[in-house]
Amino acid sequence: MPQTYNEGVFNGATNVIPVTFPYLRRGHVVVTVDGLTVPPQDYTWSTSSTITLSASAASLAGKAWLVRRATDVSSPEVVFTAGGLDHNDLNRAALQSLYRTQEVSDELLQVSQGAADGALATAISTAAADATAKSSTARDTAISTAAADAATKANAAQAAAI
Repeated sequence: MPQTYNEGVFNGATNVIPVTFPYLRRGHVVVTVDGLTVPPQDYTWSTSSTITLSASAASLAGKAWLVRRATDVSSPEVVFTAGGLDHNDLNRAALQSLYRTQEVSDELLQVSQGAADGALATAISTAAADATAKSSTARDTAISTAAADAATKANAAQAAAI
């Protein structure tokens, strides 16, 4: 089960997308519709766990949506300084690493699932082609054998008649 994204298809009755995963900042959440990234100005956060798109529900009907977390790791969420350690800062620093690790894990699972789906499709296609070839070969062999048997019987009948 994915830990860092949620996906679905709009049914025409709503333009709201549920955000089903934790995030550090709203800026770490990316929304796409039919594979195209939706800019932040084209949606609003209704709650901490729902995003409402500016487009109408009817105009989105049948379109696929994806909301995913993309934690920024280009700079640390927390920079520690001399003095006391704050538990909130420690948790935030740990979550930044954890979230990015989860995101990479989900991305790898998606890639491997896509590869597995492709391998399965290839295997099915190959098996179907093999079965067709084998059935054609078996049919051709049966026809050849029957023709040879018929020719042998015909030759035997002719020889007996002579």
